[in-house]
Amino acid sequence: MSRFVPTTEERAAGSALFDFLRQAGHDLIDEDFDDRPDLTYKLNGHYMGCEIVGMIPADMQQAIRTFSKVMFRREVDVAKITIPIEPDMWMQTAIERKWAKVQKYPLSKYTKNLSLLVHYPMLGPHDPVEYDRDEFIDGVCYGQSVASHGFKNIFYWSGKKIYLLNYKKPSAPRVMGDLSKGYPCYCIYIMSAGAEGLEERFKDRQIPLQMAPDRVKHIKPLDPAYRNLKPHEPEGDLRFELDFKASPI
Repeated sequence: MSRFVPTTEERAAGSALFDFLRQAGHDLIDEDFDDRPDLTYKLNGHYMGCEIVGMIPADMQQAIRTFSKVMFRREVDVAKITIPIEPDMWMQTAIERKWAKVQKYPLSKYTKNLSLLVHYPMLGPHDPVEYDRDEFIDGVCYGQSVASHGFKNIFYWSGKKIYLLNYKKPSAPRVMGDLSKGYPCYCIYIMSAGAEGLEERFKDRQIPLQMAPDRVKHIKPLDPAYRNLKPHEPEGDLRFELDFKASPI
């Protein structure tokens, strides 16, 4: 599967893409190549390349990792991260940043027909968000449709299926949803190793969902329309990470 040493997420996404193409009836041969892009293959006799990128922007990933490490060093038993749910902004940002990056790649027979595979955020093993539910896919499609790029194809892997997205313009107006209570988000509650029983205590409301500000990290939304709003945390939309040392991403 090409030059790079893939992460678990990238390997799963790449395998899902190859399965998708083969099941669609295409003749696909995996090719070994010692340079970029991430995936190189022959499709119906044509040389193709494909880059793989996660939906969550790299700076957002780094902010989550850094906060987790700080909490671990402080020996805090539990802390919280809120993440705005912005599939349209995530998708547009992922596509445009990757397109800018690939302009520096050496020209090869694989980069002449270059596609992009965007995979869902993969924020941890207990992620409550369904990344192929209709409203999330609507946001993904909108983000792809307004992104500026030159990729041959854009694929999205939801964790369950591959979507081929080649919209040239928005298929529908952007839906903002109800912002009266704040912008949509969900939470990661991260716990230090040995914080026994915390998950059950949260479920029983023995630990308040509101905690000291220095134990809370609000990831800033990308959408300017959200900037002056507070995060709205849906009831019951909780996730638990068992160890600060294990990065949520």
